[in-house]
Amino acid sequence: MSWRIWVRSIVLTVVGGLAAMACAVTAAAQSPAPGAKQAEPGKTVKQRPVRAPQRPVAKSSSTKAEPEAGGGSLLVVPPDPAAKDDAKAGRRPERKAIAKPLPIATPVITPPTPAEQRQLMLAPVTTWAYQLRQIRFPQIAQSPADLVVIDHAFSAGRRFINEFSPEQIRQIRTKPDGRRRLVLAYLSIGEAERYRFYWKQDWFDADKKPAWLGDMNTVWDGNYLVRYWDPDWQRLIFGTPQSYLERIKAAGFDGIHVDRADVHADWKDANPEAEKAMVSFVTNLAQAARANDPYFLVIMQNAEELVAHKAVVDAIDGIAKEDLFYGVDHKATENVRKSWRGPCSSCGS
Repeated sequence: MSWRIWVRSIVLTVVGGLAAMACAVTAAAQSPAPGAKQAEPGKTVKQRPVRAPQRPVAKSSSTKAEPEAGGGSLLVVPPDPAAKDDAKAGRRPERKAIAKPLPIATPVITPPTPAEQRQLMLAPVTTWAYQLRQIRFPQIAQSPADLVVIDHAFSAGRRFINEFSPEQIRQIRTKPDGRRRLVLAYLSIGEAERYRFYWKQDWFDADKKPAWLGDMNTVWDGNYLVRYWDPDWQRLIFGTPQSYLERIKAAGFDGIHVDRADVHADWKDANPEAEKAMVSFVTNLAQAARANDPYFLVIMQNAEELVAHKAVVDAIDGIAKEDLFYGVDHKATENVRKSWRGPCSSCGS
């Protein structure tokens, strides 16, 4: 065989093989897919066009869309120059941490405590009035006073008549300019008064008077010293639904003006624990007053020596000094000025 014939055989073999492959591909394209319907003679079966698979798109915050052949779009991620340099040097690219935003601190507003709120109630008070006799509500209502102290009941001839109603107290809780006025009820805890609701006429009989009732006050007719540490007396003042304190609260008063806490000095010889007993009395009274009303005010009159006890300082909202500049000797003359300093560690003296 000449070399021409040998070359020709190789060319024919390659061309024949390619032709056979082309025929096989053509036959595969024309043959129906598995599960496809066969066309009956004389009929045409429509096949659904096969879509080309979609290219996965990488999500990135720094991608941009470019047109792709066929009408779609391709999201292209721009290369990172640092990653390119790392690849050239054979280094693994560093994983950059994503900085998290710092949390924004929310301001915490702490509401005032009941004791602080009571001080806020008293803060606007610059003038106050004190009227225990001949109380006329229309006149008090027209007064510019920011705070008034009145009795809780009407009495005449040294006898109890009736308690003031919530409507009467409501009349004087508003000042002429429309602002709020505080109204306190006078409450004596160191003396019994015969013109109060609790007084009984047979107490004038020495054999029938209660054990807590002491001698009459020679300065104030109808007032009697009491052994205030006695539980029976304290139950008249607070702790029962019909007590003095509960009657005051039912009438709508904003607080109490506590008088005769200084009576402990009159009992110091008979009771060495008299001052301590008064501290306990004032503290328990204030606690009972705020049991269901934490904003109920307690102002103590005189007895400033008791503020040496922290329990009293915590219990009261203020102290009123009687006859501070005039009348300490019950005369209309100016008092001799003296400075009083007691062992009050809690008030800085």
